[in-house]
Amino acid sequence: MNFNRCTIKISRTLQRIKKNLNELEEIDEDDEDTCSTTLIEGNVKTPKGYREIPVPQNVWIKLLEYKERQQQEYMYLGVPIMPNGFVFSMPFGTCVEPHTMRDALNYLLKIAEIEHANFHALRHTFATRAIENGVNVKALSDILGHATVQITMDLYCHSSIDLMRDSMNKISGLF
Repeated sequence: MNFNRCTIKISRTLQRIKKNLNELEEIDEDDEDTCSTTLIEGNVKTPKGYREIPVPQNVWIKLLEYKERQQQEYMYLGVPIMPNGFVFSMPFGTCVEPHTMRDALNYLLKIAEIEHANFHALRHTFATRAIENGVNVKALSDILGHATVQITMDLYCHSSIDLMRDSMNKISGLF
């Protein structure tokens, strides 16, 4: 987080992947003796994936409140605050496990009585709603970290019946 610019920088990826403990045998994902996982921090997929995203003021305020509460909790527990660059982190500067974030999302979806969705589905929804609300497609493409606007339009922007109806109403005077 860049506190001076109210932005979040995307510069790395974090994922938990399965690894084979016995390289000579085929992985049996149900067999815990031969399959384990490891947390991998890596590069973003493309140069456009490395980006700085401005955060709306109301969201920025919530992030700052969260960071303040987190720091107070760590100080109360006597845990050193280790700067790590993560928006969400654990004590001693470690990242929050991806499965923990997934479980938190599932919990929130259940409370809100929303059908199960993963983080990638939220990305699709964000892009679609942004287009429906008139967000500039080039700006959206940059926010999403796409190499081209065409990728954004093809993969993430889905036309709804309401959007199509609104589009047709805009040109109704032509008929």
